[in-house]
Amino acid sequence: VDPRLLAAIARRHEAEVGRTLVLATRVPDRPGALANLLAIVGAAGANVLDVEHTRDRPDLRLGQTGVRLTLETRGQEHAQQVGAAIGEAGYEVRVEG
Repeated sequence: VDPRLLAAIARRHEAEVGRTLVLATRVPDRPGALANLLAIVGAAGANVLDVEHTRDRPDLRLGQTGVRLTLETRGQEHAQQVGAAIGEAGYEVRVEG
């Protein structure tokens, strides 16, 4: 059995049942901005699996940083609650894949 294939199947299943949430947002490009976003994620009870932090995308304005988070949640309802908590904190949230 190919372990990479098994891992891909497991990741796909986790996404389908809502246990993995991938979202993108923007934060100000200043110290502490990413930590503030992650504090909201933690307070909502999600576990951070991966963080992609970039400053050089053409869709970003000066002074902004793009953040893509891969989060572990307890299911679809919890994933929606996490996204809502981030949005309520003033972040524009885009759910991906």
